[in-house]
Amino acid sequence: MALHNLKITVIDGGSVRGTGDSIRPKAQREKKDDPRDSKLYKALHLNSAIKDKIQKEFQLSPMAMMGIMGGVGIAKQIGRQWMQFYLSDIGRRHGDSNYQAMIGRRMEVAGDVLSVGGGMLSGAAAGSIFGIKGAIIGAAIGGISAGVSIGFRQMDRQRSYAHQMFQENTSQAYGLARANFSALTGRLR
Repeated sequence: MALHNLKITVIDGGSVRGTGDSIRPKAQREKKDDPRDSKLYKALHLNSAIKDKIQKEFQLSPMAMMGIMGGVGIAKQIGRQWMQFYLSDIGRRHGDSNYQAMIGRRMEVAGDVLSVGGGMLSGAAAGSIFGIKGAIIGAAIGGISAGVSIGFRQMDRQRSYAHQMFQENTSQAYGLARANFSALTGRLR
């Protein structure tokens, strides 16, 4: 029976990111060997890469970063809700529901344009890790993605409208047939 030396290492804790940096020796954690500095990692973890860069640039604590991110989110929510509240009352104030529908449609078109623009910006931001060509390709992919979403929504609306018109025309034809409406019977209106 042979005796073997057995070494047990217990590590308590870990890194802030939870990637187990404290397990690797310091030599492996050097900047040149860190996989988190690769462009692919940054592209796949874009939100955390942006937060890390902002935190390093402005030397913010995690609590300050959380406060800033929360403040930006609340400001965006208040802005959207205020616009929705203000625009939803225009038709009632003026007594014109068609006017309200026109305003709603214009706001929807503006939202669609902003959606495509936002898709292009986020695609460009993700692709910018790979240089100017990556930013251009990312912007194109983001714009196409947003455009496809809008296109399918519009096609669904067109299909719904065509079905509604079919139902109304069928109902009208049925009502006329039941009333025995013709040029010889009944009166023309």
